[in-house]
Amino acid sequence: MSLVDRVLDTIFFTQERVGLDGKTFTIYKFRTMERGKENERAALLEIQGRDKFGYIIDDPRITFFGGYLRMFWIDELPQIMNFLKRDMNLIGPRPLMPEDYEELPPDLKEKRKKVRPGLIPVTYVDYFSIKSDEDRWESERGYFNKREKNPQLTDLWYLARAFTTITKIAKSNFTIEMYKWTNSYPYL
Repeated sequence: MSLVDRVLDTIFFTQERVGLDGKTFTIYKFRTMERGKENERAALLEIQGRDKFGYIIDDPRITFFGGYLRMFWIDELPQIMNFLKRDMNLIGPRPLMPEDYEELPPDLKEKRKKVRPGLIPVTYVDYFSIKSDEDRWESERGYFNKREKNPQLTDLWYLARAFTTITKIAKSNFTIEMYKWTNSYPYL
């Protein structure tokens, strides 16, 4: 591996995800965990469990800096390349790894084949009420049902609602981080 390749691999993370027509594509993100640790996912899922969106709880592979990139979704910015390549839409179902895609209920697999995954997942609309996989699946079903009637208007409505949710989450994360920082340095 050349020096340029090693530098790029240190900064960027690529992974196969399932997209339109069930075909896989390469997703781009900023690297938030140590290189080579992505292979530990299955073991960590068994040990740590996962949250309501499928992420490993207290994932020990995430670096300190990577945690901040994820907290404010900065790690997702390289996905703009996926948007420009037409692998992804602005709004849509979250792009899943093939093994996670296989765990979906059959009806959602079929519905997902008909749309591109989104930079912003449609489940962000129901972010605060989702507690389980079943809730997440119902949220996606709601999106697909509305989208069958009016795709453009549905995507616009979901995009606006998702931005409202993202704003609330980002404000909360920023407030929590400022509280931690000011309480760890009380005499500044």
